[in-house]
Amino acid sequence: MDQIKPCLDNCEKDYSSQCPTNWVPEDEKYCRPLSIYEGTCLLPYDFSNMTNEQKEIWSNKCSSSWPCKEKCKKDYSKICPKGWIKESDGVCSAPKNYNGPCLSRASLITLDKDMKVAFEKLCKLNFPCLKECKMDDNDYCIAPQSYMGPCSKKKSFQSFKKEIKKAYAEECDIEWPLYKNSREEYLPKISTLRKGKYSYGSVEPITGNIISTMK
Repeated sequence: MDQIKPCLDNCEKDYSSQCPTNWVPEDEKYCRPLSIYEGTCLLPYDFSNMTNEQKEIWSNKCSSSWPCKEKCKKDYSKICPKGWIKESDGVCSAPKNYNGPCLSRASLITLDKDMKVAFEKLCKLNFPCLKECKMDDNDYCIAPQSYMGPCSKKKSFQSFKKEIKKAYAEECDIEWPLYKNSREEYLPKISTLRKGKYSYGSVEPITGNIISTMK
């Protein structure tokens, strides 16, 4: 009697991920299986030069799968795609595991939203998700389950001024959504706030209170 195989997810796979599900990076190229992996391919493996089709063949052979693409509202105000690094000249540089059809360096600073959407599809990459605040009935922001920062997962920001929000974002490892047509490089850096240009100090991560004031 043939073995009954479980149904496969119908989600769109994210083949740009360095490793398949239940595998983790061992270094910049190789991935290794976690203890919860139940397949038969137990040795570290380099997926960096494989095409999407080859990755799918491997996943079928090794009883694994690639993670689903994030379903989210994309933040096209970002200069570079997810995982890419903005260099000093404004050019975006791809991570070492990028194996899409485009060059590993691209100047995207003049691209508008529609052009970035086209670039995303052409080059088989993703722009980061827009991080939004989910509100509860008392106007508190609720952090997503994936948040691993040092601050409280439930916080009201109603009384926060813009400069305090910037300081809180730095202390708590979060980002605020950008308004349309804005660019984060035009915003004051947190180091500027702490040098005394503003009368705001560091933020206490749990309460959001100012713990020091600069004159």
